[in-house]
Amino acid sequence: MLKAKKILFIFLLWPIFLHGQNKYTLFFHPFSDQRPCDSLEISASVSSFLIDLYARGHLLASVDSMNIISTDAHVYINQGDVFKWGKLEEGNLTPYLKNKSGYKDRFFTEKPFRYKEVADLMKRIVVASESIGYPFAQVKLDSVQVEGTHFSASLNYISGPMIRFDSIEVHGTARIKKNFLQRYLGIQPGALFDQSKIDNVTSELAKLPYIEQERPYMLLFGDNKAKLVLFLKDKKVNYFDGIVGLLPNEGTERKMLITGQLSLTLQNFFGSGKKLDVEWQRYNKESQLLDLAYAHPVFLGSSLDLGAFFNLLKQDSTFMNIDRGIGLYQNLRKYGRIGFFVNAKSSRVIGAGDTDNRDFNVYQYGISYQYQNLDNVFFPRKGWHVAGTLAAGNKTIRDTRDIETEVPKKTLQLYGDFKISKFNKMSRQTTLLAALKNSAVVNNKQVYYVADFYRIGGLKSLRGFNENNFYAQYYTIATLEYRIFLEESTYLLSFVDQALIVNPLLKQLEKDWPTGIGIGLSFNSGPGVFTFIYSVGRNSEQSFNFSLSKIHFGFISRF
Repeated sequence: MLKAKKILFIFLLWPIFLHGQNKYTLFFHPFSDQRPCDSLEISASVSSFLIDLYARGHLLASVDSMNIISTDAHVYINQGDVFKWGKLEEGNLTPYLKNKSGYKDRFFTEKPFRYKEVADLMKRIVVASESIGYPFAQVKLDSVQVEGTHFSASLNYISGPMIRFDSIEVHGTARIKKNFLQRYLGIQPGALFDQSKIDNVTSELAKLPYIEQERPYMLLFGDNKAKLVLFLKDKKVNYFDGIVGLLPNEGTERKMLITGQLSLTLQNFFGSGKKLDVEWQRYNKESQLLDLAYAHPVFLGSSLDLGAFFNLLKQDSTFMNIDRGIGLYQNLRKYGRIGFFVNAKSSRVIGAGDTDNRDFNVYQYGISYQYQNLDNVFFPRKGWHVAGTLAAGNKTIRDTRDIETEVPKKTLQLYGDFKISKFNKMSRQTTLLAALKNSAVVNNKQVYYVADFYRIGGLKSLRGFNENNFYAQYYTIATLEYRIFLEESTYLLSFVDQALIVNPLLKQLEKDWPTGIGIGLSFNSGPGVFTFIYSVGRNSEQSFNFSLSKIHFGFISRF
């Protein structure tokens, strides 16, 4: 019967083939449907139309005839009756599988028969089985009956053997502990097989910056166990970063001030995924900064990462801030990383007669989020990087000597930071970076001191100015940077940084709009990557002046 229909269909199309590859308008009767196509596409278009009818329950739909009138092809369809479900019984489905697959008998009782719906149901049942240790499960239709235009059947679930995870086997040069990978991927020996964890192996490994896959993983089954075999190699991501700055030392007899910054990042030390960040910075004669951060992944065997940080800032002879905290962070499979933290900040006045600061403490709770899909962490050419932090807590003034009586001793203080960067690959060798940074500290009683504020300026925030040159209660910095890559890690750059800075303690200049422009070069050599940047800035108090330009040398050595 099917062969006869196929011969009839070809016979109907034969006059079209004789016309060669001409353009036609295909009309389907008795439907108000028409499609443009050429002679070689008519067969596929008619087949597609019939398949759509089958999907809507017209299981006996067929072509009655076809007429060609000039460039119009009229196809007459006998759609037949709509088949309906008499009933689709649950068969031997367990309550768990019924719940996970969304099976409801009312969806398959006196409803139009659509094979895609039942196929999707059977797929959901198999997927649910794969997550509870049955990767070889099957679902079939059993007891099939057709009475007139009613279709009835029963689901027959075949679980197959129960499979448990055996272990993870690692091949290659990667120095990483198997126990850490098992906890990180959620593949523990003896646990029930879960296909979703296997499906996420590649994407989860891609989040680890210190290893990469040499080739795709293998999954071996035997003795009712599944073994995951990984082929991994190390990546050089530990790095040492040193920057030396030569800055005009205004207001002293010395003509130049040498500043510096040292950064050290160790990742995956002891092969357990742990990370340590150390940064020291000297940005003027008496001011220094120290940052320490530690990350401990899969803390206590959970899916959470533990993080701790310590920050010390000594601002010349006026004040010293100490900030320390701890947090828990969760990697989201598709949408980055979210975290919750607590921290305590203390500020102490170290200069006699300083009226812009007081001793105070801030205890706060916060939430953070980060997402990035950069094609290269160190030298990106395309992709996004988004990061944000929001924290709130009580601020308590400890030093109340000579303080105005109307100033409250305890207030609510909020901190917010947001950064978004988009790398746009313009051509094979050029990339345009567009970035926006925003940060603000808000006090519900407007009780602000200099030690509360962000410090802006320098190579990592607002180029063209001294390190931490500005104090800001609120700031936003928009950046455009054009890069011309000569090699993978060698490029020329030009940039403009435009900022808005708000400092309510400066009554004469509460708002400022500083601008920094410059050029630079980053190139790779044997020991590491060298960076040279020349920049100049202007704001409300100075115009562009090349005698006040900034020159920064940087060096990054990865190991």
